[in-house]
Amino acid sequence: MSRNSQNTPLVSVIIPSYNRATHISKALNSVYAQTYRPIEVLVVDDGSTDNSKEVIQSWGKKHDSEGFKIRYIYQENAGAPAARNTGIENAKGKYLQFFDSDDALIPEKLTTQITLMKKEKTTFCICDYSHVNVDGSERQVMSNNKSVAEQIKAFKGQHTSIGVFDRSLFKNNRIRWNVKIKKRQDTDFYTKLFLTTSNYSYSPKVLFQWVRHENEGITNNHQMGGFIYRDLLLSLIVFHLKNIFRISLKNYPALIRYYLFLLRFYLSIGPFLRSLRFWKKTN
Repeated sequence: MSRNSQNTPLVSVIIPSYNRATHISKALNSVYAQTYRPIEVLVVDDGSTDNSKEVIQSWGKKHDSEGFKIRYIYQENAGAPAARNTGIENAKGKYLQFFDSDDALIPEKLTTQITLMKKEKTTFCICDYSHVNVDGSERQVMSNNKSVAEQIKAFKGQHTSIGVFDRSLFKNNRIRWNVKIKKRQDTDFYTKLFLTTSNYSYSPKVLFQWVRHENEGITNNHQMGGFIYRDLLLSLIVFHLKNIFRISLKNYPALIRYYLFLLRFYLSIGPFLRSLRFWKKTN
């Protein structure tokens, strides 16, 4: 697949952004450099207070072409998961790519993964990625060469941008990003996906870079506490009950181990102990 967009389906690249005026252009450049066409980019501005809007719209005017369009969507600050859901609701493409506003896609990412999905007749494809510093120096490579059971149990490697998805996965609100989770949103999202969709593709290539920044992003704009394991646990329980007949029996051993993992860490962290002490004082 090349930049010739004839007879190739549209890809919607969904980018949530909060106060990323200084970084967003680099991220957009990496989308524009994709060998795949056609592409629409949906930048969901999550209530930025800097000049993100002007930067994004100016960049869009310079790069608008027949096979490449950019759409700016503003929403009141609600967090990255809500921004991604906004992107899903507004996307027109057959395929979806979630992408953070301060990272970088490798030029062949969309072409490689969509070609593999078509060949293997799957509904989504994941890849490996590298964790790099702002100066481009590599910290480590994260592999996603795991079985479904290993993916369910995994608590790292499932970065937001590893996947390209067929839009059919999101029909009838089958799966969405949980807006109540302020950290490890990608872990929650991919765990649910692997529980209910075992037919997926995997590319062993490093197809994007997770860039480590010190500045504030959408996620760390929210107060982080020790309740992340509780939030993941509750989110999983609700999803499990709603999709109990869609989860394969062969995934239950891994699911049970993951439940125990989350429960063990939740019961061992400070907030639980503080809650217990408060309960004792009031009883």
